[in-house]
Amino acid sequence: MFSWIDQSKWADLHALAIPGKPHDTVGVQGFVLIDTFDEFLRTISAEYVQTAWTSLQPLLEKSNLLNDDLSWGWMHPGHSGVDEVNPWEPHRFLGLVSRDLPWKTRGQLEEVDKQTRTLTPPFAYSETYRAYKWNIRPDDYAHALRLLEMMCLGEVADWTPSWILSEATGPLTLWHRVAEAIQSHNQAKLDRLMEEVDQHYSEVGRRIVRRGFGSYIDAHNDEVGRHGEPIVRVSLEH
Repeated sequence: MFSWIDQSKWADLHALAIPGKPHDTVGVQGFVLIDTFDEFLRTISAEYVQTAWTSLQPLLEKSNLLNDDLSWGWMHPGHSGVDEVNPWEPHRFLGLVSRDLPWKTRGQLEEVDKQTRTLTPPFAYSETYRAYKWNIRPDDYAHALRLLEMMCLGEVADWTPSWILSEATGPLTLWHRVAEAIQSHNQAKLDRLMEEVDQHYSEVGRRIVRRGFGSYIDAHNDEVGRHGEPIVRVSLEH
């Protein structure tokens, strides 16, 4: 599963994957996080994951949508649809999913969806025939946090500055401006923005930004250097 992710760094999560074979996916229904990536990076932590579940659980219980199969997972962005989710943001379509969600009418699901969108952090209902699922209970906050971090870092292409900027909506947020500095090869500006990242993003958020953009730079700096462009660097630590 996820052959493009360095398994040596995430061996505990690969051991929890369902169904556990490369390229296999499952059909699921569930609730995905819909905060913006900037909001996510500012707050992502063990407390964030715990708050997400303890906010969602009572609503699912009230709506008779809890079952033993509910666990943390990821819906493929090309086969899932939620208006608020930008498919180009690295944390898209992560949340709590089930292969056997109790049956509800479309109207009932829409009503639950309206309520989950008001939570902190907000969720939205979605469904897909193509998803990945892990044996990570909703209240296993340590593994859930590692899963969110791994999935944000799993695809180098997600950190391509030109793609990030072309898909940005509204004013550019901090992580967008970091992408802008990398695209323009402006090391001084990048260094200033990384100081802001260290100041405003959570510990895990800072690590995601540094390692995400760092992986893109490492993958492209040789090519950039051959064309005579200045090479920028992002330290993996702060």
